[in-house]
Amino acid sequence: AITKTTGPASLIRVRKGLVEVSVTSPESIEEVPGVIAYLSTALASEGINVLQVMRCYQDTILVLEEDDLMSAFRVLRRALD
Repeated sequence: AITKTTGPASLIRVRKGLVEVSVTSPESIEEVPGVIAYLSTALASEGINVLQVMRCYQDTILVLEEDDLMSAFRVLRRALD
C-alpha cells in the first residue's frame, strides 16, 4: 500500500505485525515527570518491548509487536489503576 504511493526507494524499512497502543491521560499529565519511563518500565518488566513511543499533549502512543498486545493491555491497566 505505502510502497505504491511513495515508491520503494523512499522507504527505509517496512515492518509488519506491529500495533499501536494509545494511552490518553488528563491534562495534568503535562506536569508529571517520568510518565513515559513509568509506562516503559512496566512493559519491559513483563518482557514487552516498546519499539517506538510518541507523546502528544494528553496522548502517549506506543508501538509494539502484535503478539504483545493483550499482555500490554493487562500490564498498562494494572500500572494505571
